[in-house]
Amino acid sequence: MDDKNAIEIVECHAEGEVGDVIVGGVEPPTGDSVWDQSRFIAEDETLRNFTLNEPRGGVFRHVNLLVPPKDQKADTAFGGDSFVIVEAAALGFSLRPDEARDIAIAGMRITAATNEQLGFHHPELAGWDHISLCQVAAPVETAGGVKTGRNAVAIRPGKIDRSPCGTGCCARMAVLHAKGELAVGETFVGLSLIDSRFTCRIEAETTIGGRPAIIPSLEGRAWITGRRSLTLDPTDPWPAGYRLSDTWPNLP
Repeated sequence: MDDKNAIEIVECHAEGEVGDVIVGGVEPPTGDSVWDQSRFIAEDETLRNFTLNEPRGGVFRHVNLLVPPKDQKADTAFGGDSFVIVEAAALGFSLRPDEARDIAIAGMRITAATNEQLGFHHPELAGWDHISLCQVAAPVETAGGVKTGRNAVAIRPGKIDRSPCGTGCCARMAVLHAKGELAVGETFVGLSLIDSRFTCRIEAETTIGGRPAIIPSLEGRAWITGRRSLTLDPTDPWPAGYRLSDTWPNLP
């Protein structure tokens, strides 16, 4: 086993959602923008498979690669990812922890139906032509003078975000602002199924591809839970890892 090419990872979670961070062993991917870099990782799949597939990863794990900043488009009209947002009460959900599995199943079906019936095309990011996630949202209420909303975001292949979902909160703020229900500079608190929270705000209005949009911000807490090194023995017959349907549902 050669440790010289080890990938160093800090294990952590943000408000309950696992979000490990690569801190060594990986160079920034090619690409003129962060979007291009993310597409390279997605299409190449080498790093993604190595870190996320079993035996090093699993369906619950997210791994983040931090890259130097580049000029980025303010693609906050969709929150940084594309969402369909539905009312929890209309689906019979109260957004309790014991509903997580049922919400995940319903969310996957709603995401598929939305892509089939409505579709999605980002006004500036070529190739982003789908809805990624379903946010099941409770009504916005005022708590301590601050607008607050609980949600559960269903993620492929069928799990619920343990945090309030940063991109989901940004998407929801964009929707609330478009409806005249959240003003620039106003605070919005997003809550998750486990009562973790993100404190969010609309910093300014902007336009994306000629469409109204917002510039959001949010803050929350995160904790380091461990450190590990990912290595590959040259005799390992599964260098890219593997997936089985007992823990990776809906495999193609």
